[in-house]
Amino acid sequence: MGTHHRKGISSIIATLIILGITITLGALFYMYSEGLFNIMTHNANVPMDVELYSTGGNSFVLNLEVQNPTNQYLQINNFRIIGPNGTNLGSWSVSWDVPPAGTDTFYYIGSADQTVYPNTNYVVIFSGLIGDQQFSEAVNVISTD
Repeated sequence: MGTHHRKGISSIIATLIILGITITLGALFYMYSEGLFNIMTHNANVPMDVELYSTGGNSFVLNLEVQNPTNQYLQINNFRIIGPNGTNLGSWSVSWDVPPAGTDTFYYIGSADQTVYPNTNYVVIFSGLIGDQQFSEAVNVISTD
């Protein structure tokens, strides 16, 4: 009688092993790239309550309450105000720190490059650091007097 060859079973096992290695390497590459992209980009969702007061002409008062939802220090280094037609009213350097999982309130009295009108929609853009990563947060606010 003839001899039996088990060639079919070994090729199926080899295919399953190669498939398992491919899936494992793909998963490792995915996890590596996710970590790499998280380091390069940081989407901040920092709760901010902003009030903008027009005090006449170009003068304004900015009231900011910030909640830091992270376990790292949050630093606000700069803010700028954009007017209703996209004009830049100015940019101001600040040094505001919020401790991890903390809340703090800041006030800024300043003068803009243009008139700050009451009952007008403005966008205030804050930028700084969360830990060692850059962040930026834009807040819509209606000014009052």
